[in-house]
Formats: sequence, C-alpha cells, structure tokens
Amino acid sequence: MKNNEEFWKPEENESIEGVFIEITGNIGKYGSRIYKIRTEDKTFCVWESVELRELFENVNPDDRIYLKYLGTEESGEYQRKKYDLKVL
Repeated sequence: MKNNEEFWKPEENESIEGVFIEITGNIGKYGSRIYKIRTEDKTFCVWESVELRELFENVNPDDRIYLKYLGTEESGEYQRKKYDLKVL
C-alpha cells in the first residue's frame, strides 16, 4: 500500500465520506479488488464484497460518496456485511 493509505476496518454504524478514486484489481491469491476512497487526511482501502460490488455499480471515479457499515446479518450459513452508500 502507498503512503497515507490504510484499510478501513469499521465498527457497526461507522462511516466515511470522501471521493471515490478507483478500484484496483487482481490483488493477492484470489485476485480480489479494492475500492479506494480519499478523505481529507488519508485514503481508505475497502475490500470488495458482493454487496459492495452492487452498491458501487453506478459510482464513478471522482464521485463524492458516503459509505456506512451497518453491521452483519445472517445469510444462510454465513454472516453478510451490510453497507449503505450514497453519492453526494
């Protein structure tokens, strides 16, 4: 990761507001993708999930966004992370 970048590890109901920069791809063993969001003082990196992929479908680089982590919910055998995303 570059200087002034860190992974976002939110607690329930925590949010970030900033400018969506890019999606980087093919990271690590499984070719995962990372969403990068620049706030006033740093850039947050957020690992892609199925829900985030759907939420970011209509977001473009340089869009100002608000992303809130809502917590988890049961989804069959798994716990699914839930988010709310708004383009400002």
